[in-house]
Amino acid sequence: MHLWHLHPVIVHFPIALLLTGCGLRVLNHFTKQASLTFTVRILLALGVLGLAGAVASGLLAYHTAPHVPDAWELQADHKQLGLSSLGVGVILLGWSLSRGAAFDPPAWAEWVELGLWLLLAILIVATGYHGGQLVFNYGTGVVK
Repeated sequence: MHLWHLHPVIVHFPIALLLTGCGLRVLNHFTKQASLTFTVRILLALGVLGLAGAVASGLLAYHTAPHVPDAWELQADHKQLGLSSLGVGVILLGWSLSRGAAFDPPAWAEWVELGLWLLLAILIVATGYHGGQLVFNYGTGVVK
């Protein structure tokens, strides 16, 4: 087994944690439950930690896995989307932690956070889609 084989295993944790967190964050926009706010923050923290692992393992795979020349452009896009996801995730985590225990933020802050969550969800889905294309359409990282 090669270390780059870990990338497909690791990526599923932040996908699940952050997309669930996004769904609960949207739900909490309407319900305003303190316990749900806490849950969303935990999912965000664990998801960003997992996202850091996914990006690290992805960079390892990028530099060590067998490459398919026809997929280079798609692979570069996948890498950029992964790095962008991590960047937005870190910004969102910082934003969330800077608010402390405030469960009743001003309206503009509520919308900024919600927008960051939705942007993160879109980036994660796009990154995953590109990763799936690399594996299933081009066989990138598949040992024959």
